[in-house]
Amino acid sequence: LGYSCTIRYSEFLLVLPVVFAALLNLRATWKSAIGSLSLLVAWAIPVGALALVCWIAFGSPTKTGYTYCNEDTGFGWKYLTGAWEDRDLTGNWETLVTQVNRIGLFVMWPIALAGLMGMIGSAWRLGVTMALWVVPSMVLYLLYYWAPGGDTTTGYLRFYVTVMPGLIFAGVWLLDRALSYV
Repeated sequence: LGYSCTIRYSEFLLVLPVVFAALLNLRATWKSAIGSLSLLVAWAIPVGALALVCWIAFGSPTKTGYTYCNEDTGFGWKYLTGAWEDRDLTGNWETLVTQVNRIGLFVMWPIALAGLMGMIGSAWRLGVTMALWVVPSMVLYLLYYWAPGGDTTTGYLRFYVTVMPGLIFAGVWLLDRALSYV
């Protein structure tokens, strides 16, 4: 999960389920503490390597190529809603729902959302871990400038590639529970 952050910086949000899993693993034993610390260190190794490269190339571990082209400022509520000062565009929420439902996960999208909710209620540790994987990235890209015009190409889905396995897992989890009652 740390490696994915080196490809798209916003994937730094994937640290949230890692930290949650490490906290869940903490107990009164040294073995569990070492396991939690190992998980966090393993996540941080590729991120630390990227920070070192940015430090050498740009003079600071927090500066990236995005800093120099103002890409890091392309987030805002207007992209979510489509309500701009001078025009009215399709909001990213509509683009997300349309593209993920029709092209990305088709029928699995609503099942996955229901599965995620059910998982939080039924198996809270797993559900919260999955929610920390899926929800922050989805919210972040709903606020991103990339498709405020209701772009109908599949390019917008690339931002959600890292959360789709989590959504599929949640949907399959729900289907498995439903089939166990049949």
